[in-house]
Amino acid sequence: MKNLIITGSGGFVGFSLAKHFLSNKFNVIGIDNLSRKGSINRIKILKKNFKNFLFYKCDVTNHNMLNHIFSNVKKVHAIMHTAGQVTVTESLVDPIKDFKINGLGTLNLLDLTKKYHSKSKFIFSSTNKVYGNLNNIKVKKIKSKYYLKQNMKGISENLNVDYCSPYGCSKGSADQYVKDFGRIFKMNTIVLRKSCIYGQDQLGIKGQGWISYIINQAIMKKKITIFGNGYQTRDILYIDDLVELYNKIVNKNIKGYKVYNVGGGKKNLLSVHDLIDFLRKQKILKNKPRYSKERLGDQKTYYSDLSKVKKELNWSPKISKISGLNKILKYSINNLNTLKKIYR
Repeated sequence: MKNLIITGSGGFVGFSLAKHFLSNKFNVIGIDNLSRKGSINRIKILKKNFKNFLFYKCDVTNHNMLNHIFSNVKKVHAIMHTAGQVTVTESLVDPIKDFKINGLGTLNLLDLTKKYHSKSKFIFSSTNKVYGNLNNIKVKKIKSKYYLKQNMKGISENLNVDYCSPYGCSKGSADQYVKDFGRIFKMNTIVLRKSCIYGQDQLGIKGQGWISYIINQAIMKKKITIFGNGYQTRDILYIDDLVELYNKIVNKNIKGYKVYNVGGGKKNLLSVHDLIDFLRKQKILKNKPRYSKERLGDQKTYYSDLSKVKKELNWSPKISKISGLNKILKYSINNLNTLKKIYR
């Protein structure tokens, strides 16, 4: 069986990837510092259900321990780096910690991949935030959503990066390190600049995973706060579609460095107001949300131009936003007791 290393294996994306590849007869070496709510339970599930799962509690800033792990794994097929500090808000509170996790942590992994597994694929979980707040691109509001000007298909990889907020800077520097290690050291590195990923098993918080967070707040009858006017819009991508993209990358012969924008595309646009209306129609939300000021560095709208990833990897989203929202709502309702324990 082929060996995979997944950092952040107790997180939403890492856990979903681990389940998929373990079920498909890969050996998975999971790395996580278990700092996020729910991560311990996810690791317990993987340990219980898969004999081909090996776990290390380790922070990506700990170079010595990472060196021990990487040096003791033979013939790694791919490293999937999904661990990270994930919110703009936390980066504003402690930008040094944010950089250590996202910037230094990624550099540690790249350094050890180059040292021990230089022919492996290194797949980095980047973000649309590397493009900045996009204030230089005009937007227009149509009904409940913001759209990019002139009916653009979306943001393509050709747009210059323009970091905004400490989070954008730390993820952006990591993004460029991954790209440059591929270029300078002839490694096989893939950067996935992700938009809004959502789905079952997600435990959203105020600063990240907004679909999951709002749905979970609503079903637990808690007050919902909207930052800004609520017309902010993202192209949402269901987790199963993202896992399928990783599956294509792992099983495809990819050489050198690649950068892809990854999201639901223009056909899967969702605004905060759209989500609120969806929950009202489902009779889940009855109270009015409160409004707060717009968060620093936020984008009014973002959606991915998927032309490159579709052409080169033959990938495009299959799960529509309505189908995906119904899936995550059903999951949250069925797991209400567990969510109450986690969010208390």
